[in-house]
Amino acid sequence: MKSNFTLGARIQNTNSKIQKGAVSIQKPLSNLYPLPYFDFKIEMNMKEKIIYNYFSDDDFLRISKKIKEMEKITSGEIRVSLKERKPNFSKKSTQQLAEEEFYKLGMNETRDKTGIIIYMLLEEQKFFILADSGINVKVEQSTWDKVRDEMQTHFKIGKFGKGVLIGVEKVGNILAEHFPIKFDDTNELSNKVVL
Repeated sequence: MKSNFTLGARIQNTNSKIQKGAVSIQKPLSNLYPLPYFDFKIEMNMKEKIIYNYFSDDDFLRISKKIKEMEKITSGEIRVSLKERKPNFSKKSTQQLAEEEFYKLGMNETRDKTGIIIYMLLEEQKFFILADSGINVKVEQSTWDKVRDEMQTHFKIGKFGKGVLIGVEKVGNILAEHFPIKFDDTNELSNKVVL
């Protein structure tokens, strides 16, 4: 489902045409400026289409609220990153992309090394749960496997928002068990879903 629309165009002659996919727009030569606003809007809608096949804006709000709720009982930091597809020409695995996102979001800089990310690649229908070193010392991989399995149960029946909410809740409860909230705890990272 790749968009044929681009943000650039080539002016061909005095009766110039800007062609993109099935859309052809007539422009006089004197109007040499970026493409009309609606073209960009069309491209954004094409890009967003994949994510909105899985999640609604309400889902994003519910996930953010659940992260905030869970971080009230743990000193850990939880993030959710939803990507439509791999970056162009990337041959990296889902784990490698999750690691990149982890560092990009500064999750490795939490005070106690207690950041954890749920990273999803929607087009490939894959996700990865990645925890920082402080968590990995105390929580076994089998624990995260159980969280993964429960999330997948919901994904298989098309309940992606519910699956992520369950994952965030499970992660939060596991972190609370090993890393309870501290009296001087601050919210170190945003609770918003990363798109």
